[in-house]
Amino acid sequence: MAGAVRSPVHRTAIAVRPVLGLLPLRNAACTCQSRDQQPSQLSTPSSNLAPSRNFTSCTTSRKTRNSDSWFSNHSMHHTMATGDGVASSNGGGEGSRRSLFFPRRAVMYVPACDERKVLKTTTISVDSIIFDIEDGVAANKKDVARKSIGAAIATSRRDDSQSSLSEHVVRVNGVGSGLMNLDLREVFRSCDSHGVSPDAIMLPKVESVEHVAELDLCLSFHRLSLPPLPLFIMAESPLGLLHLHHICHFATHGTRHLRLAAVVFGSDDYLASIGGVRTDSGAELAAVRQAVVGVASANGVAAIDMVSTNFSDLTALREQADEGARMGFNGKQVIHPAQVPVVQEAFSPSEERVEWASRLISAFNHHQHSGQGAFVYEGHMIDRPLLLQAQNIVSLHGNQSSNK
Repeated sequence: MAGAVRSPVHRTAIAVRPVLGLLPLRNAACTCQSRDQQPSQLSTPSSNLAPSRNFTSCTTSRKTRNSDSWFSNHSMHHTMATGDGVASSNGGGEGSRRSLFFPRRAVMYVPACDERKVLKTTTISVDSIIFDIEDGVAANKKDVARKSIGAAIATSRRDDSQSSLSEHVVRVNGVGSGLMNLDLREVFRSCDSHGVSPDAIMLPKVESVEHVAELDLCLSFHRLSLPPLPLFIMAESPLGLLHLHHICHFATHGTRHLRLAAVVFGSDDYLASIGGVRTDSGAELAAVRQAVVGVASANGVAAIDMVSTNFSDLTALREQADEGARMGFNGKQVIHPAQVPVVQEAFSPSEERVEWASRLISAFNHHQHSGQGAFVYEGHMIDRPLLLQAQNIVSLHGNQSSNK
């Protein structure tokens, strides 16, 4: 068991998130149209963590702040790398879902317009289901997909469904597509008509703070007086990677209607944007993947690894999933039901690791009561950071067991 200490919790490490000052913002504008209210009927945020808004002509002006404020308020806060994994924002009489823990080991895409695939989700025990309106849906099917979201979520959450406790996320089209506001309007109309609400929103092709700010503003028109909605952001381009830390910080501390939950790496779009070629080894993506993990961990949220497009090669999938877990990812995107059990096993702590973590916690408590700090355990030096990792293993294992 001595060797187990070196790789006990690569995918569930505790992240330290700095609670810093406000992110400097450039001017941003949103052209969102309210479903039921005029802009003048909306109140401006009172929290100093939300940028001030001028709703005249349905736009917002965000004034640049002194960049020094970015480094103020250096209080530190420990948070699980899963971004707390709790569904905290549901309308439509779904308050009971707020207590659910979502591990996000396998994140499976399902075209929202495909009834057969939506029905198939009811037979799959998967952590997160992404009902897609973006790349997985043809242009002439997007309207059908938007209007099908409510029925899709309601179907997948049926009490007799294996996916009833899954996290249900909606991937809208990106800000640059010009379709995002229409997506949001129709998605929430559809959900309202079925008495459901998505557990989270996924925003693709995020390249700047302004993209998140525009989504946040649009949600103020479509989702009034509800708790913040967990947000998955997709890093899929050089600009997205370059600005990722600022984007994550703003999505965590500068938004009113959103709360960052995960960073998702879009490998194929990234390679296309740099003119790269994907290989079986994936060596060309190693540095970028590690960068995504680092930024996500620094901001205390989950990091979701790239898709394995060859869904029939489960051996290669397991190797890639194990590699991602060793790199620090918390989960992986999947595109086929057969990939789900392979990926979820790869990102779950083994019984051996859980037992190791439990013993380490007991030993640490014993030494703490005797007034000792760092100590040697099974041939390795143990201190508080490793204790936090061990506690995270036990916590994740307990949450997965109770939810599944």
